[in-house]
Amino acid sequence: MRRPWEGKNVEQKQSVRALLQRDAPLTKKAQLRALIQMSLPAIFAQLTSIMMQYIDAAMVGALGAEASAAIGVVSTSTWLLSGLCTAAASGFSVQVAQRIGAADEQGARSVVKHGLLITLLFALALSFSGSMISSFLPGWLGADPSLHADASGYFLIYVCALPFLQMSLLGAYLLQCSGDMKVPSILNASMCGFDVIFNLIFIRCFGVLGAAMGTALAQGVVAVMMLYAVLVRSPQLSPQEEQSCVQPIKYYLSDLFQASRLFLQPLLGV
Repeated sequence: MRRPWEGKNVEQKQSVRALLQRDAPLTKKAQLRALIQMSLPAIFAQLTSIMMQYIDAAMVGALGAEASAAIGVVSTSTWLLSGLCTAAASGFSVQVAQRIGAADEQGARSVVKHGLLITLLFALALSFSGSMISSFLPGWLGADPSLHADASGYFLIYVCALPFLQMSLLGAYLLQCSGDMKVPSILNASMCGFDVIFNLIFIRCFGVLGAAMGTALAQGVVAVMMLYAVLVRSPQLSPQEEQSCVQPIKYYLSDLFQASRLFLQPLLGV
C-alpha cells in the first residue's frame, strides 16, 4: 500500500520528467515552474555544505577562540575542495539529464556508472593530495604556530572524508536529474542534523578534531543513503532494475576495483 507522501513524490517525479522529455516548446509559466523545481534543491545542497562549516565553527567556539581560529584558517581550503567535488558531480549530472530528456535511460545508466567511478577516483586523488600537504598548510596560510596542530588535524580528517562528500553530491544531483527533488532535499537537511548530533558526541572527547569527525561521519551516512536511492530505488538510474538490490552494487564495486587497480599501478611502479 502506497503511503500518501510516496504518491505525492511519484507525481512530482513524473511531472518533472514530463517537462524534461516533452518535444513541444515550454511556455513561460512552465519554464518558471521547472526552474524553481530543479534549482531550489541544488541551491539548498550548497547551503547545506556551507552551513556544516558554520556549525563546526560555532560548536567548536565553546572550546575557545583558538579552536575557532584553527577551523577558520583552513576554511577557504575546505571550500575550494568542496567546490571541486561539486564541479565534478555537476559535469556528470548534466550528461545524465540530457539522456533522460532524450528518453535514453540505458544511456543515463551508463553515465551514472562511469560518473560514480570517475568522481570517486577524483575524490580519492584530492584526498591523497590534501593529506600530503595537511601538515604544511597552516604554515603556508600564515597561521600562528599554536594553531598548526588543530588546523592541520581538522584539514586532514576533512580531506579523508572527501569521497563521502563526492558521493553525496553526485547522488543528490543524479536524483534531481531523474526528477526526484524530495529525497535529496530531505537527506541534505538531515546531514546538518547528523552533523550537530555527531559534533555533540565527538567535540566533547576530541575537541577541534571531533568537529571534523562529526562532519565526516554525517557525510558518510548521507552518502550511503544517497547511493542507495540512486542504485536501488531509482527506476531511471538503477543499473539493473529487475535484479536484486545487491546485484547492482556488486557490479559497481567490481568495476571500481578494476579501475582503481589500473589507476594505482603506474603510481606504485608495479
